[in-house]
Amino acid sequence: MTSSTSFQTWFPVRFLRTKPPKEDDISGSIHPRATTRGFLETVIICYIKYMKGLLRHFVIDTFAIYIASKLATGMVFGNNYKTLFLTGIVMALVSLLAKPVINILLLPLNLVTFGLFRWVSSAIVLFIVTLIIKDFRVTGFLFSGFNNVWIDIPQINLPGFYAYVGFSFIISLITSFFYWLTK
Repeated sequence: MTSSTSFQTWFPVRFLRTKPPKEDDISGSIHPRATTRGFLETVIICYIKYMKGLLRHFVIDTFAIYIASKLATGMVFGNNYKTLFLTGIVMALVSLLAKPVINILLLPLNLVTFGLFRWVSSAIVLFIVTLIIKDFRVTGFLFSGFNNVWIDIPQINLPGFYAYVGFSFIISLITSFFYWLTK
């Protein structure tokens, strides 16, 4: 290998290197510095960014599923944490692959309600995840309530499809908060 194609010249030191400024042919002004990335460097950068995004989705979705299962009963994980992590992986993948299509299909409803029904796509994703993973089930939604000096939330019991709606609402609140927090 020559020195121009060795590993050190294109990763990671060359991310900081730039070309010297060029003069513009028409006006004679100097262009801002441009990076000298090759094709392979660009592919590696895109891969790293994609994997970081996938890891972020996995961690946030797994944490949201765990918190939602602790807030309300009704989510059943067959093999405890193994199923929880598998559910997080599948939920992250389904969220990245199927959720954009679902959001496009639900676009008229979201436009009319100003995004109020964005959690419907989360309910559909949660249902798809229960179809894929056999050890993960949503049997019902039972929130035991919350009493405080300032707020009183009553007990909520939702059967069947409404259980998916309840859990998806909680999951979408948690994930929206953590995506906002990690921006």
